[in-house]
Amino acid sequence: MILPRYNYFMKSTRELILDFLGQKKLAASASELSQDLHLTKADIRYHLKQMLEQKIIEKVIIRPP
Repeated sequence: MILPRYNYFMKSTRELILDFLGQKKLAASASELSQDLHLTKADIRYHLKQMLEQKIIEKVIIRPP
């Protein structure tokens, strides 16, 4: 019996974050990512930290006018 590979079509958390940033304004807070992707803030922060260290993303500070 062959079982279907459900995770074949699923994206990783990092892919979801990058897709979200690509579709948005290229900047988002961990809270915004957490709410929109339905993941915990801790999970988002973990992946953001890893991507920052690997220079996949960069941190920007946006100050209100």
